[in-house]
Amino acid sequence: MDILAGINSEWLKALTWIAALACGVAVLLWRPRRPDLAALAAVVAFLAASTGAGIYVLNHLGDGRWGGDQEARLDPPALSGAPLVGTSWARWTEP
Repeated sequence: MDILAGINSEWLKALTWIAALACGVAVLLWRPRRPDLAALAAVVAFLAASTGAGIYVLNHLGDGRWGGDQEARLDPPALSGAPLVGTSWARWTEP
């Protein structure tokens, strides 16, 4: 079950900030005399939410929400006709 199936990229960005602010406010309400802990908790929550969002997007890269289907796939060029610099096939084929 994918709980983030209805989320697009804008909401995913907003959710990271909402999680950070909610965590910071919760710690500030829990320890009102330590705003430094609230700021640290907000930064850690933002880092964790951003990392989680990045992992989620990378795991669902083929999904159309992340722009994976908008660009054509790149195929590597064929190297069969590429010249070899400094080598001669005659030197390699001689007995």
